[in-house]
Amino acid sequence: MITFNVPSPLSLDGWLDFNRIKWGVTAVRTQFRAGNSGLPSIEAVLYLNKAGRIYHPPRNPYMNVSFTPTATKSGCRVSRQWLEAAGLLVEETIDKGLATSMVLPPEIIDSRPWQWAGFRVGVKYTFYIDFPFTLDHAYNSIRTNVRKAVKAGYFCDKTTDMQDVYGCLKDTEVRKGFEHQLSLHDLELATELLGDEQLRSYVCYSPTGEPASSCVVLHTPGGRSLYWIAGTKTAHLASKATQLMINFVLEDLQSSGAVGVDLVGANIPSVAFMKANWGGRLMPYYVVDAYTLKHLAAWIQDWRRFPRLNKGSK
Repeated sequence: MITFNVPSPLSLDGWLDFNRIKWGVTAVRTQFRAGNSGLPSIEAVLYLNKAGRIYHPPRNPYMNVSFTPTATKSGCRVSRQWLEAAGLLVEETIDKGLATSMVLPPEIIDSRPWQWAGFRVGVKYTFYIDFPFTLDHAYNSIRTNVRKAVKAGYFCDKTTDMQDVYGCLKDTEVRKGFEHQLSLHDLELATELLGDEQLRSYVCYSPTGEPASSCVVLHTPGGRSLYWIAGTKTAHLASKATQLMINFVLEDLQSSGAVGVDLVGANIPSVAFMKANWGGRLMPYYVVDAYTLKHLAAWIQDWRRFPRLNKGSK
């Protein structure tokens, strides 16, 4: 279970303000107390759309939710307390309704209260890299690629020049055919609201000083940083600038007081294999949905996409 002693950058005031301005939502800090003494309790940030329904803004890795039990060493008591407190959050979920999926953070390992209430619960995965970290934890090819990029003259630095960051993101969007749903103005706004310590931007530059690869990380000292967005220009893919940058980021976050970093997602095969090479822990996280016609249509679409798995149903 997650506890308050590990702060999350998703609870930062600047992050809530960014989501409010960017996505037009209302951010509500809520607390659900299951005991007379105030514990056990759950603290959560609920984003509400204009209709007052719970909405998960794009580019948010997870819902910000944390659980605090009473001062007990009994595992069975903690489990019961979680069920009691989570039940109150589930009631709030039912009362307000879901406009989108509710993505629980990986620390929440028990999604049964939502299942019992009739919600559809799926599972996805991410990787955690715990600190202290050295390149010895990574696969041999990572170490080789980092040395290759350094030998070629690539170098990394923190930056507040979001134009350098944005150029790498846009090149990746064109190459892979997707959108980060973030403009240059959005990145500048996020930096203004959070500051360059909590929203840490990094760029790997070519020997001639051209931005080759970039990423933006959400960070708060004492917490687990979130590898928020990243991109690499096509012309520099073979240079291994991406691996050099990731190693630089890990070193910087480690020296800045993070307990580790969440690589945020390992659900696409190519991405999963790439992130696995860094030697992190594979972590499941749960996605809560209401049963709707929209989800039925998505299930039918998936069923048609994978005919080999459906032979027994014909």
